[in-house]
Amino acid sequence: MDKKKKIIYISILGILLFIGASFAVWILNFTQTNSNILSSACFDITYTDQDNIQLENAYPITDEEGKSLTPYKFTIKNKCSEYASYQVNLEVLDTTTLDSGFVKVMFAEETPKILSSYTEVTKTLNNASSAYKMTIGYLQPNEEKTYTLRFWIDEKVTMEDNISNKTFASKVTIVSTYKNSAPTPLEDCVATYGEGATLCNIIAQADLENDKCLKVDENGMILNPDSSMSDEDEPLICAMEDDYGTSYYFRGNHTTNNVKFANMCWKLVRVTGSGGYKLIYNGDLDANGKCTTTSGNHTGFTGQALTLSGNRVFGSSYTKEGNTYTLTNTSTLNWANDSSSIIGQYTCGNTNTSCTTLYAVVAEYSSTQGYALKLNQSTNYAQVGTSFYHHLYGAASYAGYMYNDVYPYQLKTMTTSTTFLSALQSNTSNFYYGDSISYSGGYYYISNQDGSNVVQLSWASNYESNLVGKYTCRGTSKYNDTSIRCKTAYKVLDTTSTENFMISESLSGGRLAVGTIQLSNGYTDNGDGTYTLNGPVIEKSPLEWYSQYSNYNNYYVCGDYNQRTCNNLYKIISVSNVSFGTEVGVFNNYYYGNSFTYENGVYTLTGAEQFWDISDSDYKNFLDTHHYTCFKTSDNTCTEMYYIYFFENGIKLYYIQVNGNESGFDAVSKMVIHNDINVKNSHIKGSIDWWYETHLKNTEYESYLEDTVFCSDRTISSMGGWTDTGSVSDVLAFNGKDHKYYLKCPSKRDAFTVSDETYGNSALTYPVGLLTTAESALLGNKTVQATGSRYWNLTPHYYNHVYVDAKYIKEDGSWGSNDWARGNFGVRPAISLKPGTTFKDETDGTASNPYEIE
Repeated sequence: MDKKKKIIYISILGILLFIGASFAVWILNFTQTNSNILSSACFDITYTDQDNIQLENAYPITDEEGKSLTPYKFTIKNKCSEYASYQVNLEVLDTTTLDSGFVKVMFAEETPKILSSYTEVTKTLNNASSAYKMTIGYLQPNEEKTYTLRFWIDEKVTMEDNISNKTFASKVTIVSTYKNSAPTPLEDCVATYGEGATLCNIIAQADLENDKCLKVDENGMILNPDSSMSDEDEPLICAMEDDYGTSYYFRGNHTTNNVKFANMCWKLVRVTGSGGYKLIYNGDLDANGKCTTTSGNHTGFTGQALTLSGNRVFGSSYTKEGNTYTLTNTSTLNWANDSSSIIGQYTCGNTNTSCTTLYAVVAEYSSTQGYALKLNQSTNYAQVGTSFYHHLYGAASYAGYMYNDVYPYQLKTMTTSTTFLSALQSNTSNFYYGDSISYSGGYYYISNQDGSNVVQLSWASNYESNLVGKYTCRGTSKYNDTSIRCKTAYKVLDTTSTENFMISESLSGGRLAVGTIQLSNGYTDNGDGTYTLNGPVIEKSPLEWYSQYSNYNNYYVCGDYNQRTCNNLYKIISVSNVSFGTEVGVFNNYYYGNSFTYENGVYTLTGAEQFWDISDSDYKNFLDTHHYTCFKTSDNTCTEMYYIYFFENGIKLYYIQVNGNESGFDAVSKMVIHNDINVKNSHIKGSIDWWYETHLKNTEYESYLEDTVFCSDRTISSMGGWTDTGSVSDVLAFNGKDHKYYLKCPSKRDAFTVSDETYGNSALTYPVGLLTTAESALLGNKTVQATGSRYWNLTPHYYNHVYVDAKYIKEDGSWGSNDWARGNFGVRPAISLKPGTTFKDETDGTASNPYEIE
């Protein structure tokens, strides 16, 4: 095949401009009126038919008017089995008398530009005076591309420009070359964005074979990602596939990835697969308008719960003069009735319209509180403020950047403990004492039987003879002259000088004496809800218990330990010299099943077994396959069914209530797996959205932002106790906990976008989010990530049984996790600039000369 360069002339595109001195009539006469097909070998170009366009009685038109003109279209098709490169030129014919600097061109639906601003190239037509490169590109075998072209006169043209009765005529030419292999990423970049583009310079520096670049497995999971959190200094540019294609990321200690955008400083993290620029917020500009880190602290916000019950004044905006904020467009609202209207508004937190502390209400918190951002705070330079990831707790739902259904946890403590003695060591305090005690209104009152004043006694002078038998609050102040008052009182039983101990009865809940402790190693179930200790029953005084306690592990005792028959019988499974450390309730003799049936509102357990000794390891293992219970001791039917998903320390059962025929897996699926879970905002999303609204929304910068994926990966890596055969000792873990980080988002459900439904969920309000753990892993050098303050990633970690944990970066730049999502950590928003965004040639990405968009 002939692989020599081929030049193909499409057709003359003429714009004949007849302009009167008064600009009364503008006529744009597009001379192409018939379809024109030109072919060369197996390369084919089709030029579609167009009607003439005439603008009569019009002045020079704006870009918006020019965009509405009917375009010329032409299609380039590669009919060959090899790759082809091509360059589209617009050649100005030598009959043209109008200066190219006055002609506005909109090519391929891109931003309109003055023709003379395009790169001038060598002309190929003998009758052309100049030529401009519109684009270059590559065609795969049998691929085709269609382009559009519009012309108009720039609206800035005036009578002084002397363009009356001028003519502009041109031809489109295509220069094509066949090649044996697919274009390299760099060739593709140059073809798309041109020589010298910042993006192409980044790609040209990529060192794809460097061993310090992270690798992925066949599923796209980053291998050994946590090894990246080191102090590797070598600045590398590496590549990895994301949702859109090949992404190029900055790894190591780079000093030339600073960007000035929207009058803020940012760090360029990576080039997205679409060719966009992913940035993370990095503080205010310094005094010189640059991005050095000397900007220090700045005004930000602190997220918190704000009580809003009752009528409060709210404003949709505010003004600030000095340190005083004044609400504007105000209204008086009540959170109980108007919470949906209040979210997004500002308040002083009361009925005032001006204050020195202002709050922005961004999300719900409780029935009486909103989640609010306290403004006018001094915050770390690299973050916009601090926020909880999600302050709500008690459901797996809150692992999401957004959430919907909530199955709140419930808790049943299957054991208890009882402390009835106290051994106070090193008693050197001079407490007040009395010899009589009474209880009223939740308080103990200690006085003297003879009505005399209570006295303050020292240990050193009185421990041998004057303290035993007296009562004390263990305090050095009195209620009045004749009494002392406390919630917990103590009766001194013994004192020792050698150990300096005061052994006392510990009295609470209205009990006036410990009395004799009744114990037995067996019991009888009386069948009426009561139990009786079997003989022989052992009786022990408090002091006897203090010295002999180790003999009575696994004995039985009533909740009121002075009784022999009771309805709250316990088995003692751990002891100390002052307490029954842990007691298991014999009365909690519940049925547990491996499944259930549901009919007409009634649940019936299947495979049910009844037991109470939750401390027995066999029964604990039994719960791994018997998650369902009615918490009934009489039978295995009920009108409310519960699913046990976690058993903590052999003491506490965590469970949810299921509905109808739902299983535990069905419930957790509705919280974190189903596709309808992105309805309500997490607290951090509310904080970020508010920041966007106040800093980027409706500004000139908004048009530069790319709608790209922000991945909050809720993929479950371990179900824990959320399946019918799942271990109740294990937590619900997400990919982040098991160090599974993906640059390609594993699920569209978690791929947050504004309107992109091809790769994302279109659930975002604005094109802003946070970096993911994957993106943080790519950066490598932890010193690069350190800001001296903790800040959030977008990735959840696990749901332990009550609290959600989320990933964050520690003060030193290393990974943080195993922390409540309720931590008030830093917020560093991430955005992405659109593909094709160009930076000024004179900027180089250093902190003192950051990249700046043209």
